[in-house]
Amino acid sequence: MLKTLLRYFKPHMRLFVLDMVCAFLAAGVELEPKKISFESTGRVSGAYQELESAAMDLMTLIRASKGLTNKDLKKMASQIKAMTEKWQG
Repeated sequence: MLKTLLRYFKPHMRLFVLDMVCAFLAAGVELEPKKISFESTGRVSGAYQELESAAMDLMTLIRASKGLTNKDLKKMASQIKAMTEKWQG
């Protein structure tokens, strides 16, 4: 059975050996993790500040919608839940 397997892969042996050499070389390379901007600078990015601002605007909108009908409140809640589920994965 092993003989049959080797005969089957014989035309591709060069590619297989080259692939294995590259795999072993890549396994020996240690990559440094990318530094997060907050850890490297001690301050948050402008994009994160925009996100926090949008979250505060959303909370303001939620507080202002206290007098809406239950139907509208449920619709708003379901839309917010759908958005959070989308971003959570």
